Amino acid sequence: MKIHEIVEGYYDASPFAQKMAKYGRRLMQMGQGSGEPGSLAKMSDEELGMMNKMGSLGSALSKVGTPFGIKDPSENDGVSSPKQRLAKFFAELEKASGCDKAMCMKLLKKAEAAGDIKSKVPDPEPQDDGDDEPEDKAPSDDEIDRDAVAFAKG
Repeated sequence: MKIHEIVEGYYDASPFAQKMAKYGRRLMQMGQGSGEPGSLAKMSDEELGMMNKMGSLGSALSKVGTPFGIKDPSENDGVSSPKQRLAKFFAELEKASGCDKAMCMKLLKKAEAAGDIKSKVPDPEPQDDGDDEPEDKAPSDDEIDRDAVAFAKG
């Protein structure tokens, strides 16, 4: 028997919470814009407001099922029906994100349709080719000999 078969992981999330976290990360990334210099200056106030809503909804979605986040409606509490839990989920989501239910649904559909998003911002420190010698490379015997002869000559 393996240890992971005995002990359940503390941070195991339900499939619903994992899906919401994935959508939340997508929305937050979509809400950051293209990352190009000056790209936000070209946007209207409505577009910037939508980006803020994406970020706040994405943040709220990424916390579904966490101890201080929105309660996961897929977890049965034994008291309420699934429909009541889902209604409570959307009420908490609206409160946490500041978006109404229609906007939440619109942005959730947008996140679902977006698929995985890759960052468009270039890497500030691109990988080196490997042709460069490391800085801490030890000197060769020829270099040591040349330095010693030069020092001896003065």
